[in-house]
Order: sequence, then structure tokens, then C-alpha cells
Amino acid sequence: MYLATGLTKGEQKLDDDEFVSVEAMHLEELVERIMKGEIPDGKTQTAILKAYFYLKNK
Repeated sequence: MYLATGLTKGEQKLDDDEFVSVEAMHLEELVERIMKGEIPDGKTQTAILKAYFYLKNK
């Protein structure tokens, strides 16, 4: 799990059999979606919540 800041959009360079969908969302929206049960994956929840609290308490 990594937290990166200051990134810019660029072109994806995927393998022929690789598919990645990227969506931009505000961190607060992701936390709300976790609390509503809309993001059920535990690893994803952990990553989002750790990033949220790290950035909030920086």
C-alpha cells in the first residue's frame, strides 16, 4: 500500500492482456462510500481509511 501525491495524468502502458480502469474521486467521497457499505473489500477500505487519516492529521 502506497500513498502518492502530486501525480499527473499520463498515458497507460499496459500489457496486451492487462486491463486497468482508473477513476478520480475525492477521498472524502470514498470514505462515505465505505461507511455506506458500497466498498466491501477490506484491503481497499484499509488503504482508503489509512490515507484519509494520514492526510487529515499531517
